[in-house]
Amino acid sequence: MDAGRMKDPAPRGLTSAEAKVLAVLLGAGGEPESQREEGSGLPRSTYVVVRRRAYQEGWVYDRFLPHPALGFSAVRFLVAQPFLESRAELAARWRALPGSVVVWSVGDTALGVVFEGPNGRRPEVPPEIDPALCRNGLSLRCDLTEASVPVFFDFEGVWAHFAELGPPRSYPRPLGRLEGEDGRAELPALSPGFLRSATQLLARPFLPEESERRYRFGLSGLPRSQQSLCRQGWVEWRVFPNLDRIPSYRGLLLRRLVLLHGELVPGASLEGLYWSLRREAGIWPFLLAAEGNRVLLGALGVRPGGAGELPPRLASRGAPVLPTLLRSLRNVVSFHEELGRSSLDPDHRYDRVGPVLARSPVGPLSPASRSASSA
Repeated sequence: MDAGRMKDPAPRGLTSAEAKVLAVLLGAGGEPESQREEGSGLPRSTYVVVRRRAYQEGWVYDRFLPHPALGFSAVRFLVAQPFLESRAELAARWRALPGSVVVWSVGDTALGVVFEGPNGRRPEVPPEIDPALCRNGLSLRCDLTEASVPVFFDFEGVWAHFAELGPPRSYPRPLGRLEGEDGRAELPALSPGFLRSATQLLARPFLPEESERRYRFGLSGLPRSQQSLCRQGWVEWRVFPNLDRIPSYRGLLLRRLVLLHGELVPGASLEGLYWSLRREAGIWPFLLAAEGNRVLLGALGVRPGGAGELPPRLASRGAPVLPTLLRSLRNVVSFHEELGRSSLDPDHRYDRVGPVLARSPVGPLSPASRSASSA
């Protein structure tokens, strides 16, 4: 090596303060900002500096999620392993679907999420899972009039567990449930102006003028009308991690993506599966969804940030995962990928549900009133 040349410095890992702030961000909701600062256990100045850094470095990003009461009856989850030459075509086909909000292409696996309006129907053979493009695949249509998606891209639990920060504050967060006064499915009726306001809020993270102010945290920077949409429950503000960009913590990266599909065995339940994974195997799913007895589960695993193996503290934590799974599931199919090879396009683009919202019925109703009437 030339004397004048220096080795590139090793990428720095997260500090304990940064890990704590990330946990607070991933669990953030409608609580006051002062409560989040206090929950971090850090001095206010440290919390504010790290929070800003997390946004500026692209470790996290904001999104606004529509409540199903805005006019969604179902959400479809698509998982496939396309042929090498068909990856781009499959992703383009999924992106073109009305209500398509997520298309992840991670290694050899693709994951898609599609919101459906009140008249959405899944054909017997989903055209999105085309045998000419994929060597295998599956589609789940989850009825949002039921509690069919109890965990929806909620990463707070797995991060708090990974960083050993104690129990999470908000996890698990579902994709909301529709319910009428008598417990039967019922879609709301909303005014066109209300739907336009909601559509504008869903698009807010993607406005060009917001790009330099993305670290302005929470709901405080929103107009009052949009803050009201969030506080009434029509739209949910969430913070998502960019796992490709978050540095290692204590020499580890949270970058193994695991998607599992199976069928509940007789006598098993979705809730029982969830709690057995948490309590026995130390698995905190970021995604859990069901169509009847068919289940889709998304989880994250760790790998060393450099050379070497997992330390003892994580290499043998909890009971073996497979026996825990097989007590509740059968016909299990798993997809394992490294997030370092991922392409996320679109990535939680809830602004793309505008055409679906435009077809919603018209008239006044609120998620809060629905919850109160069904309690």
